[in-house]
Amino acid sequence: MDNTEAPPWAIDDNYTGKKWNSDIFKAEVVESGPVRSLLRLSGNLRKSSFTQDIILYAQLERLDFIHNINYKPEPDSQTRVSYPFSIIGATATYESPYAAVRMEDDEMPGTFRGHGERWVQKWIDLSNNDFGVTLATRQISHAIQQDSIEPILLRTSRDCGTIFYHKEQNKPYSFSFSLTPHLGRWRKAGTHKKRMGF
Repeated sequence: MDNTEAPPWAIDDNYTGKKWNSDIFKAEVVESGPVRSLLRLSGNLRKSSFTQDIILYAQLERLDFIHNINYKPEPDSQTRVSYPFSIIGATATYESPYAAVRMEDDEMPGTFRGHGERWVQKWIDLSNNDFGVTLATRQISHAIQQDSIEPILLRTSRDCGTIFYHKEQNKPYSFSFSLTPHLGRWRKAGTHKKRMGF
């Protein structure tokens, strides 16, 4: 499917009409101590190579993720990481400047353009009345569904002055996220406050 006519804000699954999953070829325990353990996954996504560090703490109820990507861009594509969850009847809430926004319920009609992505400040929460998860983030754009959070890490784009702009992005990048589970809704659990300093 040729999606060259799509407006620049339309960053959905049909951005190129194709979707690729990464190939993991190595998993190793890098650290295993009394304070934390670190599992490193290494793999490829098309022409790019990456490592994903998953950090587990002995005394903290959280998981940290560090994604290092040696990015080899391809035209009209984006790179996401997916955090899938099984939270029945989940409500998505995200932080924007000076507010917590419940997806769809608190968004003004006609102001959102796109297909699931939201501009997020510091955290996103998926929860129902029983439990949920809060993802602390430093990224801006995220695709949020009822069963997953997908930070958009990299996206090739076109520049009016430099038509081959995507080639200039050919370098290493690093992204980090922190995931905290909680009982009940995010307000009662206070996980958004705990993750503000991330």
